[in-house]
Order: sequence, then structure tokens, then C-alpha cells
Amino acid sequence: MRQKYLIIPEKNSLTIKESSELDKGIFQQVEEITYDNHVIQVAKEGNIKKLVNALRTPVFYPVTYCATKLAESIVNIYKSTKNDPVEVVFSDIDQLSRDEDKDKSCDSDTSVAIDTLLDDSDSDNDNIEGDDLLKDDNIKGISSTIKIADEDDLVEDDEK
Repeated sequence: MRQKYLIIPEKNSLTIKESSELDKGIFQQVEEITYDNHVIQVAKEGNIKKLVNALRTPVFYPVTYCATKLAESIVNIYKSTKNDPVEVVFSDIDQLSRDEDKDKSCDSDTSVAIDTLLDDSDSDNDNIEGDDLLKDDNIKGISSTIKIADEDDLVEDDEK
């Protein structure tokens, strides 16, 4: 599924229109949000993380990748002399393939970290506190039985 964002800079506000693709090439607007001068000031400062936080609302909360790209586009709008509307399009397929590439690059580091955690050769683990409780002598000395408080608690299956 693709999503399209139309960023419209105005004199004292900024409007973002979010549309989702219903069918190939057919988009439906799902959200329109207008921001005040505060967001414009943050955009002019150029702090992407701060702008992402300012853009997100309970109604409009794009994923981090999309929010970052939107914030970068907004900063570029206010850096340029033109204040023309900008269209930003995202594809879930592109995002998924980007995530898979990230996962593949982390696999070797992760396996090394897991191997380190699973390595039994550490001498620090030889003296675990309470380890002496597991010795056979301590287990043999335990004598306990299980007792049922009332015979009424027993359920018999008489329906067979």
C-alpha cells in the first residue's frame, strides 16, 4: 500500500493532507491537519527530531521513517525561497525491504553477541549463589509428602 502526503505551506500555517492508495493509482484522502506558527518555527530551526515530535498528534502519527522524511521535506520547504506544495509518497513495500536490509546487516553482530552470552567457559558462572542447594546431599535429606485436606475435594468420574 502506498501513502501520499501533500505538504502545503501557507502564510501563517502548514497543512498536511494524507492519502492512502485504495487501488493502483487511486488515492483517498484520509486526514488533513493544519499546524500553527509553532511548527513553522521548529521547521525553520531545522531540528528534525523536534519537528517530528511537533508533527505527531493523537490523530496524525506517522511511523518514524515517514515522519522523518516529512520533517526533512518541511525543513527544505522553509529553507528554499519557493513555498510551493510538496508531495511525498511512501510505499510499504519499500519500507519492508529497507527493514529487511537492516536486519541482514545486524545478523552477524547479533549472532556474535548471542554466542558470547551462551559461552559456558566463563569462570564467573562457576560459583553461582545458591548453587550448593542443587547438590545431591541436600536433595536426599528432603522428606515431604503431599496430603489432601479433605476427601470431599476428590472428583470421581462416575459418568463412564
